[in-house]
Amino acid sequence: MTRPVTDPLSIACADALLRLWPRLYRDATPDDPLAWIERAVRSSPAGWRSLVSDDHTPVELSVACGPEGETLRLLVEAQADEPTTAAQMAAALSVQRWACDRLGARGERLDAIAPWLLPDAHRGRFALWHAAVFRPDGAIDLKAYLDPAARGASRAAETVERSLEALGLLRAWPAVASLAGRGPSLDRLSFFSIDLVEPTRARTKVYVSKHRASVDELRAAARLARHGDEDALLAHLEATVGAREGYLPASLPIVTCLDFVADDPTPQHLTVHVPVRAYAPHDAEAMSRARAALRAAGLAPRPAEEAVAGFARRELDAGSGMIPYVSHRSEAAGRRVTVYLSLEAARIDAPHAGVAAAVERPSSAGPIAPLVEALASAPITHHPFLQRLAREPLAMPRLALVLLNFQAAITRDFARRLAQTVARVDDEAVRSILAKQLDDELGHGDPDAAHRLLFDRFVEGLHDHVPDPLPEGHLAPGQRLAETLEHLYVREPNGWVGVGATLVMEVFGQQVDAFLGEQFRRQSELPASVLEWLTLHEELEHDHVEEVFTLARRIPEGDARARARDGVEALATAGWAFFDDLYRVVWPS
Repeated sequence: MTRPVTDPLSIACADALLRLWPRLYRDATPDDPLAWIERAVRSSPAGWRSLVSDDHTPVELSVACGPEGETLRLLVEAQADEPTTAAQMAAALSVQRWACDRLGARGERLDAIAPWLLPDAHRGRFALWHAAVFRPDGAIDLKAYLDPAARGASRAAETVERSLEALGLLRAWPAVASLAGRGPSLDRLSFFSIDLVEPTRARTKVYVSKHRASVDELRAAARLARHGDEDALLAHLEATVGAREGYLPASLPIVTCLDFVADDPTPQHLTVHVPVRAYAPHDAEAMSRARAALRAAGLAPRPAEEAVAGFARRELDAGSGMIPYVSHRSEAAGRRVTVYLSLEAARIDAPHAGVAAAVERPSSAGPIAPLVEALASAPITHHPFLQRLAREPLAMPRLALVLLNFQAAITRDFARRLAQTVARVDDEAVRSILAKQLDDELGHGDPDAAHRLLFDRFVEGLHDHVPDPLPEGHLAPGQRLAETLEHLYVREPNGWVGVGATLVMEVFGQQVDAFLGEQFRRQSELPASVLEWLTLHEELEHDHVEEVFTLARRIPEGDARARARDGVEALATAGWAFFDDLYRVVWPS
């Protein structure tokens, strides 16, 4: 085939394809794969840092090995002349239209989710990528990859939930929420993918990047999928990371993925992408670990070995990153291992020391204030539970259920728990701020003004909207959060953990109180006396949040700061999980 293009990346990508194709398919390369490269692959304009690969090259190849054989794939971000998300989106949509006309790709499912994932005012890190799965006969199955942060990072969860709803998969959200259960700071919704094929066989995939994950968390993720296999996953982790237990501390996260077929809300598979480049010191070792992963999966390593040998333009031990990821997926027919390949068009990273799995959970260092600022700028009220509550018709029983769970989790014992922290912190400046907040909670010496009593009155005012008896499990979200709070404030021997938890409590409290105020203003049947707690807290929490920033800056360096960070992260995770739990109770799948 004559190739009239002169773009160096397109040429390099086509050359790689021509080297790989006969090694995997034992045949000449058909026209359509080369035509796809010529149409879709182009060097990035100055100033655009593509996220497709670690060196920002907008192309990544991969070799998938499974029971049915090997498949060559290509992930690409179409490039525009201008380094803007809007221009990149326009370029990608142009390629999309070409693919529908030339390759028979289907675009109706992309159209359905476009309002959420391709908004006009796109705020994400990228707009639209395409992955081509090359069949041996030259036919191409295309997939689209989109950024859940398209409407802003804090709205990623809501955006994924609404996109699932647009595809008839709203009941799949609780499974996705379970995969991302530690909240957006540790479990980031990173990609949303759809197959551009006929809807009856089309898959929908949601990717979660898990930072500082544990092996146990990944095992739990495997149990979400119909074909999940914990033992197979452990064998893959042992081959690629060198551990079957503990924590995975590399700066590059483990990337997980659940996939759904058609409108079935049960995930079919869990795919785990291990950033082997972070754990192996160079690509020779990365290839050795890929080979071990293939053998552990019962797959012959030779096809992947031959593919890598044909792809490589340098000695494998001379750099790190040509093999960035090795993924695993358990299927009904067996196991699939995919070896990812980087063109290293921008740079070749030097070998490094590698990273080993950790026995203890790795902690992060640094000041506390940025953590609090991040929580303040990414409101918990963007959680899908609260957003769905707000967009659906007002339902007083649902609001009553939320308050009952708040009562069980927080208000019933908050003053007692906070008093424990006040007593155990040995810094007078910090103690004085906490003591002021405790005095607020206790009504400044007036028992009738104590916040617990006001909240009880609030709940009692909703008595007519509470079923009697309350269905079993309806208070489980609050009970689980209460257990976490009791641990952080009371049973945890270091009082600084409770200080960190308090920072989160006050930030989330201000956000949720404002949200509840908006919801209760949608009704007119409750008198002002019932809403006294809400009115008071809407005003008071603004002062408390200002105090929180002062408090965060006053936490001493060293162990105090480290343990306070533990408290921040633990309660941020527990708060997110609380609303996940409420979602499952209110809208059981």
